[in-house]
Amino acid sequence: MKPQFKVVAYKNIRDPALFETLFKLHASEFKGDNFGLPRRNLSKSSWIIAESHEGEPLGFALLQRKPDHLLLHSLVVSPEHRRKGIARALISYVEGQSAPGLPVRRPVSSSNTPMLNLKKQRGWKRIRTEFAGVTEKERGVRREDELLFQFPG
Repeated sequence: MKPQFKVVAYKNIRDPALFETLFKLHASEFKGDNFGLPRRNLSKSSWIIAESHEGEPLGFALLQRKPDHLLLHSLVVSPEHRRKGIARALISYVEGQSAPGLPVRRPVSSSNTPMLNLKKQRGWKRIRTEFAGVTEKERGVRREDELLFQFPG
């Protein structure tokens, strides 16, 4: 069966309507909080978008190049389009961007069982655990411990 979406990569998103759609999709994932997804400073990021054949964004990955690795900053799939292989297709595309000496890294919340399972199935290795900091607790924001995974480069 042919997938009902295509994966498209953008270096920069110049269409304000598309950017706003992706920003809202990210906010819906985090209950209105876009922590970690600034509206500026995204010029060094690559957007990998899963689109319907009509051009509707169904999910996206945001990939940032760092000096020694690629950071998979965000991976979001619209709730109504989950369990259709979209996250797997986005991850596969991202994995294809790794190279010798340039691995892909992604922090994952310790409670995000679907993503933890996907990382394990695809051969990502856990390289570090980052514990929720006191400052977040003081602000009243509940953050889960994050596990840092790496796809070999």
